[in-house]
Formats: sequence, structure tokens, C-alpha cells
Amino acid sequence: MKFNNCATWLGNTAAENARLSYLASLTGDIVQLYGLYGVFGNVGLETALGNFIQKAISPPYNMKRVAAIMGDEAGFNLAFTYNNSVIATKRFTEINFENEFWFGMRVDFEPRNAVVGQTYGFTVTFNGNTYSASTVAVLGDTLATIAQRLLAQINGLIPGFLTQIRNGSQVQVINRGNLLGFTYTATANMRATLVNLAFQDWLNAASAAHAITQANGWVLSAYIANPLNSWGYAEMNEMVKHIDDFECTNYQTTPNERSTVFRNRQLFHLANACANRGITRQMHALHSAEPAFLGPYFRANTVVAPPTTASEQYWTDLWNGDTFPNKASINWQGFCYFVYSDFVTAPAIAK
Repeated sequence: MKFNNCATWLGNTAAENARLSYLASLTGDIVQLYGLYGVFGNVGLETALGNFIQKAISPPYNMKRVAAIMGDEAGFNLAFTYNNSVIATKRFTEINFENEFWFGMRVDFEPRNAVVGQTYGFTVTFNGNTYSASTVAVLGDTLATIAQRLLAQINGLIPGFLTQIRNGSQVQVINRGNLLGFTYTATANMRATLVNLAFQDWLNAASAAHAITQANGWVLSAYIANPLNSWGYAEMNEMVKHIDDFECTNYQTTPNERSTVFRNRQLFHLANACANRGITRQMHALHSAEPAFLGPYFRANTVVAPPTTASEQYWTDLWNGDTFPNKASINWQGFCYFVYSDFVTAPAIAK
């Protein structure tokens, strides 16, 4: 299960125990933590983190792994630096890679301020062509009006790209045409945030992380999805070289193992790539308790209770009855759940 905002509850015994007890009640055995950027570098929170990890893997909870959820190589390095500073029982034993390359490389450009007379701008270079947007702030400008003028200059210029305003003042630039990367610059008064990696950069980050996790006996897992059918066997054939455990997104309103976006666009590629390389890889079905997905079903039917309509049993029956080429190359490990706060939001989901 994925636990969000860990910096806000690490060190709070009651909050820690509530989370571990809830996961144990679902027979879960892997803890994954969001919010670690607010923990690393803070001595007090790092101490609380180590104590929590030690608690999680010890009786009565006996968790198999505790994971750091990170989005890029810099994040991995923060987790590795932390691990190197503590004893073995306080270390992460899993790195969970979460970066949505399948939506295309994405950079968000945002003005840091709105100062009259200053020039705000950015460039994007793709396929040998450079595209730019630039504007000078005038009296009455806000972050939002500057962003809107920048968007107007670049919107529709880059073939295959989606450009739009996000959160009022961010110009979002996304390569929706393919999985290739682009380079970019921004003026000093603009913030440029790389959100989604290009696929090759994702692979490079996974390869670098896997060299370290493999040497230490840790696990490198990754959250993956394919809603736009933007990747296939060729990409998976590279991913399986570096990822030990795939969290395949199965975001539906019912526990449906047979959905096309899960089975055809993820499992088929995983099975065939593993078979091609003569390996097996672990797989968890990733389910979400968000209201738009399985949250209502969980509340109506429970998760692990005895009825055959309980989510895990219903899904497992479908999996056991399913056949497709090279299925044996997938070592199905159970379920991964997003996210704890959605499970316990009133009315809490019955176990």
C-alpha cells in the first residue's frame, strides 16, 4: 500500500501504528512512502523514518519490504544516501519508480514573479527545430496573464505537442506525439520543472538505480500504465532488464483483470518480453481507492472479506481463469493499493 505525506506523520506513534495495522488487516506486506523529499536532509525526520522502517519489518507487523517512492535519479540518490547512513534494519529495501513517461515528456514553465519591464520566456528544441515564447511584463500583469501570453505564442507550433495552462500560471509543454525527449531553456525569472521523463531518460534512470539495488539485494519496482497505448513490446523488452517488480495499473470501477488497458497493453507486453529474455518478473495489480475508481466498489463489497464479490477474490478468479501467451513468465504477487488516505476517508473501507 502507498502511504502519502509521510513527513506529516512519521514519529507519531498512533499514526504509524494505524497505518501498519490497517495494511496488516488487508494481509499486505509492502509499505511504500510518498513525501520523502520533505524527510531527507531533516535529521529528526530521518531518525523517525528509520525507527518506522524498523517497526514495520518487526513483529507484530512483519512487513516484507519498505519502499521509497521517487520520481527520478536525483530522488533515488537521496534514498541511497539515506540508506548508507543507517543500519540495515532501518534501510529501504525497495525503490519504487514513479514517473509517467507514457504521457510524453513534460515540462512546466512558470513565472517566478511579475515585475514590470522584465522579460519572461522559454525555448523548446525538438527534432532540430527551436520554438520560443517571450513577453515583457506590463503594469497590472499577474503570473497568470504572463503565462497566458507565453502560451499564446507557442500554442500549436510544435507538431505532436500539447501546450496548455495548468494551475493558473504554469505553461505545460508535453510531447504527446511520441516518447522522445526535447531540450529546453528558460529565463532566470521563470521556473522550469521537468515532470515526466522521456522514455530513454526513464530507462537510463532505471538502469542506474538497478545497478545499486541489485548490488545491495534490494528491489527496484515501477508503477506503469498505458492509457494512450503509447508504448508496447519494444519498450517493455527494455524495461524488464532493469525492473524487478511491475505495478501494472488496473484502474477500473470494478476489479476487472480483463480490461484492455491492463491486460492487452501491459500484461501481454510484460509476458512476451520476459519470455523473450528467458526471465520472470514480479507483478502487482495496482488498484486505486479513489472515488473515480474502485473506492465505491471496495465500500460496497469489501476488499478481502469472504464473499466472492470481495475485490481481491473477484479479481483473482478472473486471473486464475485467464490464459494468454507466456503468462507463466509473470510472477503475480498480489495487489498494490493507492492510497491509504482514500481507504480511511469516511466511511472507511471495510477490510
